[in-house]
Amino acid sequence: MSSIAPEENIAQRTASLAFGPYDLVRELRPSGSIERHLALHPELLTHHVAYRFRLGPSRAERRRFL
Repeated sequence: MSSIAPEENIAQRTASLAFGPYDLVRELRPSGSIERHLALHPELLTHHVAYRFRLGPSRAERRRFL
């Protein structure tokens, strides 16, 4: 078991993540099965929420999402 506190563990995982021009600053609580991250645009200094949808393994499940 890790001796790192949960907040520190999340900070380590998101420290180097980026999405386009946005830096993923911290992981937010998930909304169901959807991951959420606080995203910051470093030049415009605007903040946004980035969502990550995990699609199922079958092609039928992926088509239902679209």
